[in-house]
Amino acid sequence: MLTPHVYRQANLTNTSDYVLLPGEATMYLGTDFVGRAQLPLVAIGKQFTVGFGVDPQLQVQRQMQNKTRSTTGGNQVLTFDYRILVNSYKKEAVKLQLWDRLPKAEAQAVAVTLVSQKPDVSADPLYVREERPKNLLRWDLTVQPAQNGEKALAGRLRVQAGTRQADADRHGRGEVESHPFSDASQKRPPAGRFCEASLNDIC
Repeated sequence: MLTPHVYRQANLTNTSDYVLLPGEATMYLGTDFVGRAQLPLVAIGKQFTVGFGVDPQLQVQRQMQNKTRSTTGGNQVLTFDYRILVNSYKKEAVKLQLWDRLPKAEAQAVAVTLVSQKPDVSADPLYVREERPKNLLRWDLTVQPAQNGEKALAGRLRVQAGTRQADADRHGRGEVESHPFSDASQKRPPAGRFCEASLNDIC
């Protein structure tokens, strides 16, 4: 289940002459109070990430456009087509990191595969090395001013969930019915996250 909210997150560096001790910090965006956060121990010169609350001027939603069922080589296959919409009501262009997680089935007889996506997921080397193997999906986007409604930024995603019918029958599992992002019997993935990167941020 994805959150429709977009969160501001900033990648900061401790440029002071002091080590920042762990504890609660009060966060402001300009003169506006946006909340409190727990900061870790931050050494001199070390980078750290902090959040600055929800940006209501950016909204994200995912819609399932189509669902088909087929049989290939004795395998039951369900194919799901999704559309992800990003609406911006801001007056300036912003960079956005959009995250989601591709579920991983616990049963060996079931496989969930990302078949295609538009635009492509991020090619950032750090993401590819550390996050992509965890089934995390990330898109690096630039959203233009007032890009909303009929002009909303749209992405497309195709996911397949399949099982060998012989294995399914032997274990009494039947066919794969739930779509990959629902509350299936497999372990539920953490909620997706959308992060605005307009503050020279990382997510």
